[in-house]
Amino acid sequence: MKIYFISMIFIFPLIGETTNYEAKLLELSPNLSLIKSSGREINQTRFPFNSNCWNITMFTLGVTNTPYISSFTEIAATFDSSLCKVIKNKNLKFGDVLAFREIMPYSPDEFGKFKQHIINDRHTAVYLDENTVYSQNGVNEIIKIQPIKEVINIYLEKKYQNDECMGAFDFKKLRGKCFTILSYYRCQSLEDYINTNDAQIFSTKTIEITNKTIEIDTLELNLSLNNSNGNFKVYKSLRRNLIKELKNHIKEYNIARSIEEDKLLNLLSEKLQRVNQQR
Repeated sequence: MKIYFISMIFIFPLIGETTNYEAKLLELSPNLSLIKSSGREINQTRFPFNSNCWNITMFTLGVTNTPYISSFTEIAATFDSSLCKVIKNKNLKFGDVLAFREIMPYSPDEFGKFKQHIINDRHTAVYLDENTVYSQNGVNEIIKIQPIKEVINIYLEKKYQNDECMGAFDFKKLRGKCFTILSYYRCQSLEDYINTNDAQIFSTKTIEITNKTIEIDTLELNLSLNNSNGNFKVYKSLRRNLIKELKNHIKEYNIARSIEEDKLLNLLSEKLQRVNQQR
């Protein structure tokens, strides 16, 4: 028999349904499966490394492959890349991304001209169904399956909880109407993305560096799960060398790059040059 918690706002299933969500998350996410296989929980837990909401969302989906404190520039680069596509019809499915974002007011530059719209990312969560998300609500907070309404009430002010501000994607039209919005995205894992774009779109070197990034992230995750402190020196050296390789590639290969490739290289730069939060 399913047990339900009943409130005036929503009905949220417990125990049996939570187990079902966990099973579907493990099926969706090889990264969460690796966490689980190490003997750790993926729900109502903290992972044994620093993380924040942006990272846990993208870690679950394989956009990144190790937990850490993602920066706002990295999550912006992720949404700007072709890995993530905005969902305009609000037809969501398990594993989509809820992105709580702020539309900043126009501000004049030194010449008196107004800048284009600026978006600040406030929070992300993984959509499970119309009542439920998988989310970490703050740096190093508990990662859990929870009611979607709870997360909305934290990150979206009541006055913006309407059809215009929720499911928003045309930021220019919403300026002055919605300061905070809820947008929806569908994201591919970095591995799936690079494997579905052939060499005519990306250079061989870009594909090579992307695959190395995936390998290094996965190495870091395994080292963290196994408490292999001594081997982090090797990992750090590999990452430093890859950063140099990426910088040289961007500098030397600066002609005839597609917009998609530019965005991918920008995302890789953000990912690789982060400050190592774990060690």
